[in-house]
Amino acid sequence: MMHVKIATWLADHSIPRMLADGTDWSNGGFAERLDWAGRPLDPGFKRLRVTARQIYAFSHLGLGGSKEAVRAAEHGMEFLLTKARLGGGEFASRLTTRGDPLDTTTDLYDLAFVLFALAWWYKLTGEEDALSVAEDTLRFVRRKLGHPSGRGFLHRENARAPYQQNPHMHLLEAAIFLAAFSGRELFYVLAREIFELAVSDFFDPRTETLAEYYGDNWKRDAGSDPIVVEPGHHFEWCWLLTRYSALMGERSALHVAERLFWFGRKHGFDSSSGLIYDAVDPSGRCLKADFRSWPNLEYVKAMIAMSETYPGDSRFAADQLDEAIERIFSFFLGQGNIGGVSVPPGLWLDHICAADFSAKVDHIPASTFYHLAFAFTEVTRHRAGRHIFSGAPW
Repeated sequence: MMHVKIATWLADHSIPRMLADGTDWSNGGFAERLDWAGRPLDPGFKRLRVTARQIYAFSHLGLGGSKEAVRAAEHGMEFLLTKARLGGGEFASRLTTRGDPLDTTTDLYDLAFVLFALAWWYKLTGEEDALSVAEDTLRFVRRKLGHPSGRGFLHRENARAPYQQNPHMHLLEAAIFLAAFSGRELFYVLAREIFELAVSDFFDPRTETLAEYYGDNWKRDAGSDPIVVEPGHHFEWCWLLTRYSALMGERSALHVAERLFWFGRKHGFDSSSGLIYDAVDPSGRCLKADFRSWPNLEYVKAMIAMSETYPGDSRFAADQLDEAIERIFSFFLGQGNIGGVSVPPGLWLDHICAADFSAKVDHIPASTFYHLAFAFTEVTRHRAGRHIFSGAPW
């Protein structure tokens, strides 16, 4: 009953911990980091992406019935709109602990998560103002970050090559849910644009891979040497492309999703631990052998996507999904000593060394809550038989 274990971990441990120690009730917004005892660590800044990620997580958990999560999401939205928002669709990418702007450089990754947060806040509350802010933000992105090729976007204002696919992935994520929840055409248009760029330029059918960096006109051979492929992003794109297909009725998205999934399955795993490498190259040669929590969580989502796309296929059986979840609990969430540190109940170890599974980090990054909340609500939604766009996790 893995979904019961997950629901218990969220409800009894993680949500209370993130409400008490991960939410900055005094200054607004959320903690950036926690120490190994679960106490907030102040690095002297708050990132826009963390604010937006936590708004998403608490909004989604609020849809599951947690009144405390709704209160935290509302707290985050107030910080986002009164402190981080600079006017129109512009937001500060970093703020002081108290919420004064530190860095106003426009960053696509940050704004993709702002759009994602607004989508889920709208789903939770039905507040039309959230969609107005999302529309303003998207118009600002188009004005400020349009790519010189006329397709896609800069990852940061005035950026030059190598350009990045990862912010586009999260922009597609936001567009899918804004379109599904609101029905507004401009979000469907954005989703189509990102999908078309992904299948025409990001995805290489010869190697069945999707790279991290690209040169001018989105040519991957000019992006980096060696070409970096992250299996975790393969699984994340797989999940998104199946959801894009469900939203748009685009069957070709499933072909690409499958290819990405099977490359990740074949080349992305450490055979001894069953964990997922940080990075490989297009031939499958390992470039970074250590393990972060989020690729393993994205694999769980991809397994669910494949099992829902191809029901009854034994390759995506429930026991394999449960094994993947159990590895996450064992290596990243287990209570007591894991990776040489003691992780409090409801929190996580984000990054470990392949050689001895020791911790590669000296703190708990709060931003990982996004991956955990999304993957675990996906498991409970899937096991409850709910449709992905219902918003309700269980």
